[in-house]
Amino acid sequence: MKEQSWQTKKRIESDYSSSMMKMANFFFSKAVEGMDSYDEQLEVLRSASSKPKFLEWANSVARRMITGLYASSASTWREAASEGTEGKKIHQLLSNELEGVTGHKVQELVRNNADLISSLPLEVSKKVTALVQKLAAKGMRYEAISKLLVEKKLVKKLTQQRITLIARTETSKASTALTRARAEDLELDWYVWRTSKDGRVRNSHQHMEGVLVSWSEAPSPEKLIGIKSKLGYYHAGDAPNDRCYPQPVLSLSSLQWPMKVYYAGQIQYMTRSKFEKIANTEQLAA
Repeated sequence: MKEQSWQTKKRIESDYSSSMMKMANFFFSKAVEGMDSYDEQLEVLRSASSKPKFLEWANSVARRMITGLYASSASTWREAASEGTEGKKIHQLLSNELEGVTGHKVQELVRNNADLISSLPLEVSKKVTALVQKLAAKGMRYEAISKLLVEKKLVKKLTQQRITLIARTETSKASTALTRARAEDLELDWYVWRTSKDGRVRNSHQHMEGVLVSWSEAPSPEKLIGIKSKLGYYHAGDAPNDRCYPQPVLSLSSLQWPMKVYYAGQIQYMTRSKFEKIANTEQLAA
């Protein structure tokens, strides 16, 4: 099975972004374009976030993205089941999972993403306010600031930027969360950190490519290469704008040994026999 099969499908991210943009245009982006002052624009933004229809739509958009990811990843797990020794267990898990840990995780992800979308107009409002204060501190007059913001269509641009960040970050995080929930249900504690393998991969993540990682011990990719960062410790796909993803280890025989392993705060090469001494491998023995 190809490792890319576990990668988040780009079409889901694109659909999520497109749906949020349509929602934003309907509720506030188009409304602010004809206004002459940023005060009026901010009022539209603030009022949009409290409209019941906006909140209902936010929940609908979030649910569509999460259920799309859920279905897509379930298909990947079924493909893996057909090729590995854990096939029966995986099929049993998938047939009942909405009643267990994974089902709860799906509902949690929908709520979290609905909250993020609902906060979109207020987040844009805060960014506009911060910029106004910055320009005012430099001595720019109110009339000039208002004209600049309106002419530059700042609300629309900030909205698009925020939507792009939410779409990329949250689809990746949700995909990782679903993979982890299923893996933990199967008592599969290890995954291989995978990157998108292109020129945009950050150095800290490139360093993690092909590394075996335990769900119980998240690494700090930046710290491992000596970069100061506020990101802290996290799993593949959990950082902002992260295109990495976890490839669950269903069988040790599917890996090419020796492997790079993140263990006790560092990356080290291990043979299979050495790895088996430090890892819970009963589920991976084949």
